[in-house]
Amino acid sequence: MPGRPSFLRITVTIWFALGALFLPFPWHLFPGSAALGPTLFGPLLQPLAARWRQPPAAFVVSDSLQQYLLLALLLLPAVVPALLLLQRPRLANRLLEILHRLLCFYLAAVLLRYGADKLLKSQFYLPEPNTLYTPLGQLDPDLLYWSVMGLSRPYSLFLGGAGVAAALLLCFPRARAAGALLAFLLLLHIAAINLCFGITVKLFSLFLCGLALLLLSLHFRRLCAALGGHATVAPRSLLPPRWASGLRSFLLVVLIGEAFCPVLAGAPFNDDLAPRMPLHGAYAVLEADASFPLWQGRVVQRFFVHRQGYLVAQYAGDQMQSWPLRVDTLTRTWQVSGDGTVLQGRYRFADSLLQLESLSGSILLRARSLPWRQLPALNGRFRWTAD
Repeated sequence: MPGRPSFLRITVTIWFALGALFLPFPWHLFPGSAALGPTLFGPLLQPLAARWRQPPAAFVVSDSLQQYLLLALLLLPAVVPALLLLQRPRLANRLLEILHRLLCFYLAAVLLRYGADKLLKSQFYLPEPNTLYTPLGQLDPDLLYWSVMGLSRPYSLFLGGAGVAAALLLCFPRARAAGALLAFLLLLHIAAINLCFGITVKLFSLFLCGLALLLLSLHFRRLCAALGGHATVAPRSLLPPRWASGLRSFLLVVLIGEAFCPVLAGAPFNDDLAPRMPLHGAYAVLEADASFPLWQGRVVQRFFVHRQGYLVAQYAGDQMQSWPLRVDTLTRTWQVSGDGTVLQGRYRFADSLLQLESLSGSILLRARSLPWRQLPALNGRFRWTAD
């Protein structure tokens, strides 16, 4: 029979369970869950965050002050039940086992989601043309790191496969110790990258790393015995076997559906091959009308069409500026909005030459398409090209 649980273990377990429930996360199958924490705790935390000039929308933004305050606030509803449960150790052990199982599946869901994103290459995506033509020193560290990771599909497959393996191991009691160990090592590496490169989601990655360490601590003696060459026996569950097996099967289906929801919705298995918007690419400016309102008299050496619908200009001196862009291939028209004005016209594209015209037919811009997919960064050794 399990012994009396410690106050610290009960408190930490409940705190992680509350954090998993209320920290915003963009689930595919449960999109409304991200608003649960801001809805319940926003009225209390927003006035505190406003003193540090934090906007209300920042609650759902990674590493926001509101999220730090939320995790600190959740200590109180974790301590009070822990004090009450100390008087009823049998109930405490049963509750802890249920929470540990649910936290295992929560961590598995997050790992499987991120692992699937890497396998589908939708997290470390192929760098956009404007990023590839930006001087190295002008890139933010997080964008620079993300872009380098996006150059290699084998690396995405390796890291994504490790996340999926850890997630699946966490779902089965006999393999849960190995899953917790693999998850902790993987998340410790990710947390170190986020901290050292200044990448967002530092708070969330540390939260997941701590959760993996908590789950790993449940199997610490078994792992030490196994490393010492001694046979180990999995702890006996307090839950009925049929309940545990049925719950595991149901949650596995939900986890896999959540992770691969984009594919089920029609997304490609390799985001490098996903269709881009019309005219997507990089262009060297050959001729530009000096009266073209967007440039405002500045010299433009290149411009880019971003996959998310932006026209990005690169001026002399490598400064960048972007505007929302719409392209209609049926009517061969374009529309750019910015600074309270809307510019539109027609375009012609043939033999790698792009020509933007006004509605009256005057030539505004002539440019040559650049072979950005042939850059050395996209065709290095050990990389599987997207073409």
